Amino acid sequence: MKTTRLLFLLALVVCTMLLFAACNNDNGDYDGGDDIPKEPAEDSSTICETHTWDAGYTEYYPTCVSDGTHVYKCTICGTRKTESVPRTEHLFEDEWTRTDTHHWHNALCDCRFKNEKSDYGEHTWDEGRVDFEPNCTQYGSKTYTCTVCSAGRYESIELLGHTYSEEWSFSSGYHWHDSTCCNDNWSDRAAHTWDEGVVTTPPTCTENGVRTYGCTVCEAIKEESISKTGSAHSWSEEVTVIPPTCVDKGYTTHTCTLCGDTYEDNYTDTVAHTYTETVTPPSCVDKGYTTHTCTVCSDSYIDSYTNTLEHDYKTQVMSPTCTSQGYTRHYCMNGCKDEYNTDYTDTIPHTYKTVVKSPTCTSEGYTTYTCSVCKYTYNGDYTEKTEHNYKVETIAPTCIANGYDYYRCQNCIDYYYTNYVDMLPHNYLETVTAPTCTNIGYTRFYCKDCTYQYTGNKTPELGHSYANLHCIRCNKKEYSYDLDYTLSSDETYYTISGMGDCKDTEVIIPTTHNGIPVKKIATSAFEGNTKIKSLLFMSGDTQLTIGTRAFFGCSSLTNIDCESILAEVGIAAFANCASLERIKLDYRNTVYISKGDCLINSNTGFLIAGCKNSVIPNDGSVLAIEEYAFYGCTGLTTITIPESVYFIGTYAFKDCTSLESAHFLSTTNWYRTTARSHALSRETALGGTENIYSSDSSYGPGYNANHLTAYTSWYLYQAIVEETE
Repeated sequence: MKTTRLLFLLALVVCTMLLFAACNNDNGDYDGGDDIPKEPAEDSSTICETHTWDAGYTEYYPTCVSDGTHVYKCTICGTRKTESVPRTEHLFEDEWTRTDTHHWHNALCDCRFKNEKSDYGEHTWDEGRVDFEPNCTQYGSKTYTCTVCSAGRYESIELLGHTYSEEWSFSSGYHWHDSTCCNDNWSDRAAHTWDEGVVTTPPTCTENGVRTYGCTVCEAIKEESISKTGSAHSWSEEVTVIPPTCVDKGYTTHTCTLCGDTYEDNYTDTVAHTYTETVTPPSCVDKGYTTHTCTVCSDSYIDSYTNTLEHDYKTQVMSPTCTSQGYTRHYCMNGCKDEYNTDYTDTIPHTYKTVVKSPTCTSEGYTTYTCSVCKYTYNGDYTEKTEHNYKVETIAPTCIANGYDYYRCQNCIDYYYTNYVDMLPHNYLETVTAPTCTNIGYTRFYCKDCTYQYTGNKTPELGHSYANLHCIRCNKKEYSYDLDYTLSSDETYYTISGMGDCKDTEVIIPTTHNGIPVKKIATSAFEGNTKIKSLLFMSGDTQLTIGTRAFFGCSSLTNIDCESILAEVGIAAFANCASLERIKLDYRNTVYISKGDCLINSNTGFLIAGCKNSVIPNDGSVLAIEEYAFYGCTGLTTITIPESVYFIGTYAFKDCTSLESAHFLSTTNWYRTTARSHALSRETALGGTENIYSSDSSYGPGYNANHLTAYTSWYLYQAIVEETE
């Protein structure tokens, strides 16, 4: 037996040596310098018959215009193979780009197809939503929304005619039909036409009568007095005789035939009671008695009492149980509920049934004893827990986690770890991104075996280098020179009046054009432009005026950076810019400043424009919120109105459809007025008081928000006015 075992071991050693020599002999080219064989060509099949490929790495990542490549390596012989990775899908923006008539998705990829458009088509308008119903004095408005891209357009609704109530309204002298549509109109006003009248209350010998007249047109009435007759009473020969009872005296009543006046005489004394008798028999609890009751007036008294009866007891034997004693019960049969117990006997033992629970590796075993009669239960006869039945699993280390042996019990959830092995180092691939004019350069390191990555070797951005109004590297414009510029009549400054031939989405407003200052942006110059995404006013010493509604409805505009000095900003200049996130002014601006992403006129304290990230400063700098300041700001979800604010203009929060909470730091009442001058002068006689907020716990920020958006959608100014004597 020993000889056979030795021969087997010798043969095993010889086979191992031959296999090692074969694996290290590559046609005599192995140089013995290390233990790694040279890599064969990709089509080699001489080292191993069946390759075992690793996970590989991406040599070239696929794009939307070219395929990528992924390289695999045989873990046995080192042979490499390359597979193609299909190119990625050409991507388009999720957001719609719109004009007044069409919509589409712009290409998202920066490739040769970047000017392609997806889903291009005309707007499909819905049936429309009435924003403001028309009435007899004001036009209504209706909004239509594209069912594809949510673009909107507005139409006005004609005035309604006056309507009048069918019912008559009247005063003491006139009648008319009130208007049902407003409070300042009526029709068919005329004086009453009275009929001949009727006597509604005849006169008597002591009282005046009444004649009532009715209007033949409406329901108005009037009354006139009729003088009393002035004669003496005329007593009727017929009298009413009231007989006496056991309670009241009798008497005779005399009545006047003219006025109905009466008097009484001939009184007679009361009569005796008429009693009936009711006998109540005795019981073992109460005495018996007789009750005497008058049949006329219900007067009563009791007499003829009789003694109570003896108890009539009956016995009942109650058997003992495992929870209570036995006894004999004695109770009265006469219905008095009297009873007592005697002859007690002891309880009997429980009758147990047993259930045995076997022990496990997490809990002891035991026997449960339960009485089949009273269900009393207890546990006993405990046994020790069993041992855990562990199964071991060895987890190999990776570059993101240690290796270890994992022991888990097969019978419960118990587990533990042992034999920890340090994690492996990352196996990095490098991707170098060169710096550009606006972005830094860097190297991105990706681990081939996990998702870990980091950025290193950063280099600063190159910055723009302008020549002939364009950057020589990225071709970015120095400023938007293709805009429409209008020269003033005295040829001393330019006004920008529109986009002109400019296709920029980042519009850069210069301070000069052709060597002449740019001083104004015209009214509605860029209104409704949905392509502008950012707006930069270049730095300069010339003061700039921005006209009313200059950028109204620029729905894609996200940020405003102003390095210029602003002289004046018109109402609604940046209203209805739903995507606006940031408003930033250069420190050199003193009249107009930016705080909390709000544009504020520091001279007047008016907040001119806000955005969805705006926080109104609570430092006393904001006294009023101008008309259209937050108009159409659909991303605004919450707002706090500081105590210093006393005026909110028309449409200031109109169409803020996402506003969920509004907080008011002031407790002053709100007043409505149609006169802006009254609101600004804080006159107290402004009209009806409207509490659009309350400190009552039953109200809250949501209540306030709903009222704030609703009230500032009216054709009325809103003002907070302090009470004065």
